[in-house]
Amino acid sequence: MKIQLAYKFTNEDENNVAETMDKVCNVLKEAGHDIYCPVLDDKLPRETEKQVFNHSFNKLNEADALLAVVQSENKSEGMLMEIGYMMAKGKKVIVALKQDVKHTHLRYLAHELIEFINIDDLINKLKNLKI
Repeated sequence: MKIQLAYKFTNEDENNVAETMDKVCNVLKEAGHDIYCPVLDDKLPRETEKQVFNHSFNKLNEADALLAVVQSENKSEGMLMEIGYMMAKGKKVIVALKQDVKHTHLRYLAHELIEFINIDDLINKLKNLKI
């Protein structure tokens, strides 16, 4: 399955985001999925925000599913737009939600919800993900 990752990027440490998403990508690739993660894409045009979003949405058109990794109460406009886009396209949205995130409606909208304690817990749960 082609899966694109979504995550909070703005105002986050890019190295931490890349390290976390690399772990997520690796476990999904080991399960046989084709993964796209913008933060790990060296060819992603980054001159303007518009280029980043246009590229990401073009990649979403190719994806079968979106895996949104939500680790905090702080909202990510980009991630919310990606989730809405995939829902409007009738594509699968999987939300990985850290257990201490309480104020979100994403748990009710997801086709599949994965609640996790920390990244190691998420990685273990993704090993058993059946999609």
